[in-house]
Amino acid sequence: MIKKEIPQNEWSNRLDTISSGNTGCMISINEGENLLVENRGLIAIVYDSTKEDSSITIDLDDFSHTIQNPRQMLLHRKSNGQLLYLEIVNSIGMVSFINFL
Repeated sequence: MIKKEIPQNEWSNRLDTISSGNTGCMISINEGENLLVENRGLIAIVYDSTKEDSSITIDLDDFSHTIQNPRQMLLHRKSNGQLLYLEIVNSIGMVSFINFL
């Protein structure tokens, strides 16, 4: 597995690319050890840095989840380049996992 930290100045473009290349892909989201949702189709992942407090919103079929004040984003891929999951850490240390099924 290959893990890569994404610099914050690249988040918007990287998430746009991930969204466009994975629209309709089945997703599950975990926050810490809690499963929030699974097997929902991806609509978009959007980074909003226009507010004083930034956020990342994951829009799925019939579900939306927002991560407030993200501070770190890591991209996990298989050695063949296939996207496995995004790991996003917010300002209080809560880790969210966006898993690509």
